[in-house]
Amino acid sequence: MDPIALIRTNCPRCGSFGSIRIVTTPDYEMSVQLPFEVGQCLNCHFIYSSVRPDYKTLFSRFYPDDYLCYGSKQNWFVSMVDKQRMRRQALQRFNLIKKYFPLSKNKVLEVGCATGEFLKVCFQHGNEVHGIEPNNKLSDSLKKSGINVINNTLEEATVKDNSFDLICLFNVFEHLWDPVYSLYKLNSLLKTGGILVLEVPDFDSPWRKIFHHYWFLYHLPRHLSHFTRNQLNELMVEFGFRNEAILKQFRPTVNALSLKYAVQAHFQNKFIKCIFKENNPVILGMAIFFELFSNLFFNSNQMLCIYKKNNNVEIKPSLIEEKEYGIIGAV
Repeated sequence: MDPIALIRTNCPRCGSFGSIRIVTTPDYEMSVQLPFEVGQCLNCHFIYSSVRPDYKTLFSRFYPDDYLCYGSKQNWFVSMVDKQRMRRQALQRFNLIKKYFPLSKNKVLEVGCATGEFLKVCFQHGNEVHGIEPNNKLSDSLKKSGINVINNTLEEATVKDNSFDLICLFNVFEHLWDPVYSLYKLNSLLKTGGILVLEVPDFDSPWRKIFHHYWFLYHLPRHLSHFTRNQLNELMVEFGFRNEAILKQFRPTVNALSLKYAVQAHFQNKFIKCIFKENNPVILGMAIFFELFSNLFFNSNQMLCIYKKNNNVEIKPSLIEEKEYGIIGAV
C-alpha cells in the first residue's frame, strides 16, 4: 500500500468534535500500522471511530475481494467448510427472527448481503428477496444465481420508500460511514410495523476489556460505530423503532482471533504464531468454552437486535464533517 492520509471526524449523532479517546489500534487483519482511534462523544456519549481513512480510501483499500467476512478462500476444503458454516449461521438467524416475525410471503432486504446465504434461506421459505452489496464480484455472483441485488452502498442505493417488511444488517451496521443518516434511510425503506434486524458487536462484552486493543471486534478501521445495548436502544427510539428483543450470539471465533492478535503483537517466533492461529482445534476449543461461559453469565461478543418500526421520521442531512488528522500514515 501507498501512504494513507487519515482524517478526524465529528460525532455522527450530534455533530460535536469533542470526544474522549477510548482506544487506539492498528489494523491487525491487514497489518497496517496506523493510529486508528475509537472515541466517545463528550456531548451525547455516542461511540465512534474518530480517526480513520477518508471514505474513498477506506472502501477501496480495506475491503479486498479476499476480506475474511466474504468467506475463506485458502483452499477448496477450507472454503467448503466455511460455506457450510455460513449456511448454518444463516439458518440460525432465520429461525431466531422467525420467533418474532412470520418469515413467509414477505419482502425482505439484506444490506451488505455478501454471499447471500440468508437471502437464499428466506427465498426457500417463500419470501421475495432483495440485496444491497457494494462488492462487485459478490454482487455479480448473486445476480447470476437469480437474486435481485443492487451493487452499491446503502447510502447511495436508489430504493423505493415503504417497500420492505423486513430489513436485515448482519455485521454491517457498524461498517456504515454515517449510521445516523443510514437509520433515516432504513426507516424510510421499511413499512410501518416492519422489522429491522441488526447484528452488531456488543461494546459491553467482557472480552473487550480482557483483550483490550486486541479485541477483534474493534476491527479498525472498518468498524466505524460501536454500541452498548442501552445506547443502541436509545438511538433506535429516536428513529421511530421499538425494541422487540436483544439476543446473545455464539461467536467463539472472535475470542480466537483476539488471542491471535495479542500473540502476534508480543511474539516474533513463527512456531508460536502458528500454534495460536484461530483454526487450531485446541485454540478454537478454548474459545468455545470461554464463549459459552460468557453467554451464560455475562454479555456475549455479538448481539442480534430486533426492532419494530412504529412511525416514519423525516430524513435530515448528514452531520459528519472531516478534518485533516495532521499526519500521513506510512504502511
